[in-house]
Amino acid sequence: MILFGEINALCAQKGHCWATDSYLAALYNVHISTINKSISRLKKFNLIKAKKFIDPQTKKVIKRSIQICQYNDGNNAQIHSKNRQVDIGKNARENNLTNDIKNKKESLLKTPCLDYDGEILDFRTITHQIYLAFPESLRIDPYDDLKIYNMAKAIKELIDLDYHPFLIQELVKNVFNGDNEFYKSHLTSVQALLNKDKNEIMLISKIIPIYCPESSLITINTNYPIESEFKKLII
Repeated sequence: MILFGEINALCAQKGHCWATDSYLAALYNVHISTINKSISRLKKFNLIKAKKFIDPQTKKVIKRSIQICQYNDGNNAQIHSKNRQVDIGKNARENNLTNDIKNKKESLLKTPCLDYDGEILDFRTITHQIYLAFPESLRIDPYDDLKIYNMAKAIKELIDLDYHPFLIQELVKNVFNGDNEFYKSHLTSVQALLNKDKNEIMLISKIIPIYCPESSLITINTNYPIESEFKKLII
């Protein structure tokens, strides 16, 4: 019932919970299928109700709202069964962890990252543009604080290694516009660019000479082209 406690705590703030299955799976360090089954059981026992929001164009689920089901006796007093009791102390710690991740994400995304043509770009802008470079099927949930935070952290690590963010963006686009299925299958996220082989060579070091041969290492100070849509933010 720990999951129910987390949902209950999140619903207590605004009356509903927007947490995704992937977010809850990462929070509890379990497989997403475990969360799916738990959510299904909670709905089966009428402890929660969920509403899905569908994109009218793609017909795909873009988000989900979960609410706690309310039960009343003859005196309109809410009935709480023993199975619905939660460990308040543990739930409070878990809720603090949720807020901590969100705060860290927002703090990182607001961090100034790049001076381009006299304008300071922050990590929110940089992260969003690299996010768009991936095919739609691989784009992470923009409402998942933990995944967005981890993506921004990976971008920061690459920048700290002197890889220009616009180079990262171009590199991702070129890989998925190409026909090398091996690199496509390995480039599942920004974090994957940091993966090393048995010789301690990072994936980004392998594919830059192939897909960006004229700019094998572009530093932050390099004047690099920027797309007009770059300032459109959704994250």
